[in-house]
Amino acid sequence: MLKRGQIAADPEQGQWVRLLVLRDRPGAGTASHDAGAAGVELRSAIVVGHAGFHGPPGVNGGATPGALELGYTVFERWRGQGLASEAGGALLRWARSAHGVTHFYGSTSPDNAASRAVLTRLGFKQTGEQIDEDDGLELVFELR
Repeated sequence: MLKRGQIAADPEQGQWVRLLVLRDRPGAGTASHDAGAAGVELRSAIVVGHAGFHGPPGVNGGATPGALELGYTVFERWRGQGLASEAGGALLRWARSAHGVTHFYGSTSPDNAASRAVLTRLGFKQTGEQIDEDDGLELVFELR
């Protein structure tokens, strides 16, 4: 996923790290679920994870022009509640409606059953494997 330094160097990249996964803090008002590149007021919410794309269309594991690669993390305490699926689905809908993207990638460790389940729930199909320089062997999934 895009890193803070990449966005600082090219602020236009910030739109691809579009969604923070938020939960309302007990006893607080409703929090926004769409942070966008502008940020969000966090006093009434806690961050339970993050989701976004690895970059603009074309920046993906397959180097496929026009395709986006989805990435997400839900912090351990908040896992198993469908938050990654909800965030991923929202990101896919946004990319389709705002940018007309119809081809998506996702990758995960073969040992990460929860992440594989998220991708499957979102309609992705496994299409291969790749070696990530940081994470080692990954299963590659695509959605068209």
